[in-house]
Amino acid sequence: MNTDFITNKILGDLAESICHSHFTALGYDVEYTGIEKFAQRFSKHLNQSSKISDSSSELYDSIRSYPDLLISRIFDSKGTKKLESFMIEVKYRSEVKDFKELENQLLWQYRDVIWDKEILYVLNFDEKEKLSWKNKKPNISLLEKINKFKGKVNYIKNPLLFYVVVKNPLQNNTHIYLNYATYPAWWNIGDNRFTKYTHYLGENGNMNEVYEKSIYPALKAIFSK
Repeated sequence: MNTDFITNKILGDLAESICHSHFTALGYDVEYTGIEKFAQRFSKHLNQSSKISDSSSELYDSIRSYPDLLISRIFDSKGTKKLESFMIEVKYRSEVKDFKELENQLLWQYRDVIWDKEILYVLNFDEKEKLSWKNKKPNISLLEKINKFKGKVNYIKNPLLFYVVVKNPLQNNTHIYLNYATYPAWWNIGDNRFTKYTHYLGENGNMNEVYEKSIYPALKAIFSK
């Protein structure tokens, strides 16, 4: 029995449940899109197989990078019913020593989810850079080029949020950190910007208020020694 796998799965499911509750309280419908949730039997067969057919391998490659959640809602903004939707990748960490390093890892891991590949040609990446796009190791200079590109919004494939639950945060009581991949920067719960942008507002309060009223009490009960 792989006890590390089981432990990590429990912690990952816990983080997803927290994120699910957080955005549900803001009025979003939350759907699971990670391969472990929407293709459970396929995932089980992959783990049990000793040989994978070419078609199965191609299918796995096409769906394995799906983020964990899809959230959506109709938000009434001054009489206009606006659809707001994001994909969310949820992570659990006992601690994070370097958020910039974590950001680069996630941006690189989900680069093909976030960006249309046309951005490689618009930014005039040379052949060496294009080849490095296929590597597992992050190419920080490419991420910086994309981040500085003013027209990048035109090449977004999927709006993606990173939602990280940290057991031992740098700041007391601040267990949740978000990062909008298109304009990467970490916002920790308590940031005033969560009170301004409409997609972080809801009938039950804003992102910070929902955290204080509902999410933090649960985390305190779970994480307290």
